[in-house]
Order: sequence, then structure tokens, then C-alpha cells
Amino acid sequence: MERKHAVKQHSESGMTLVEILASIVILTIILSIVFMVFIQTAKTTNTTDETIDATYIGQKEMERVYAASKQKDLSFEGWEPKGDFTQLEPETQTGPDITWSKVYQQDPYIEDEKTTKFRVKMTLAEDDGMVRVLIRVYGEDKENPLVQMENLYLWEGDQS
Repeated sequence: MERKHAVKQHSESGMTLVEILASIVILTIILSIVFMVFIQTAKTTNTTDETIDATYIGQKEMERVYAASKQKDLSFEGWEPKGDFTQLEPETQTGPDITWSKVYQQDPYIEDEKTTKFRVKMTLAEDDGMVRVLIRVYGEDKENPLVQMENLYLWEGDQS
């Protein structure tokens, strides 16, 4: 009897170490790009949320001034904004304008360090029989407002 020795053929169809390392490097680059885009999107969302909240606060205060301007029995000189506004001292005022300041808590029910505080600065000035209202809403940056709104109202309480 004759035995045939079967010789096993080694297949060289596997991947080499260099190919595996190259694929890991390429995968790492692609994943890092995806994560950078994800992080940038999250930052943009936070900034947009803060701007939307500031716009809402500014609009709310502008509507309060508008409602006060429509009251027949309220003169411009006798009006003060509702809420926790404090009138700025005369030395910090610019010109004959009247300026108030107020601090808003983004969510009054949540007390933590991450809650953004908004500072509202409202300036009113008489302008040819009308009242110019300028509202600025500041976020963390105390120098540049997130939102600035300006309107010119006819103060009906002054019309007699």
C-alpha cells in the first residue's frame, strides 16, 4: 500500500499587518472628522438656543412697553417698567435717556451654575413727540448684546 502524503497548501489570501494598520488609521481619521462635526453642531445648537431665549425676552419686554404706551391714563414720564428693573444711576446714563436694567434667569425653577443669566437693558427717549425704545439683551458677554431691538411708539397717555 502506498500512502500518499497530502500536502497542505497555505493560502496567502489573508491581510498583512501593514494593511490592518492602514485601515485602522483611515478609520480613525474618518471617525475624528465625524466627531468634530458632531461637537461643532452641539456648540451651534447651544448658541442658537441662547439667542432664541434672548430674543424671546427682548420681545416680551418690548410688548410690555407697547402695552403701556397704549394706556390713555399713563404718561411717559410717570411710567416705569414692571418686574425687577432698576433704574441706572444718572452718572451711568448717556444723555437725557432713561435707562433701566434687569437680570433674567433662563429657567427660574432650575438653580444651577449651567443656567444662563440674561441682562436686559432698556433705554427710552423722547423723539419728536414719540418714544424711542431700545432694548438690549446680554448673555455671558457683558459687552456685546445677543439681541437688540428698537421701536418708536406714540405714547397715547401724553396725547391730551
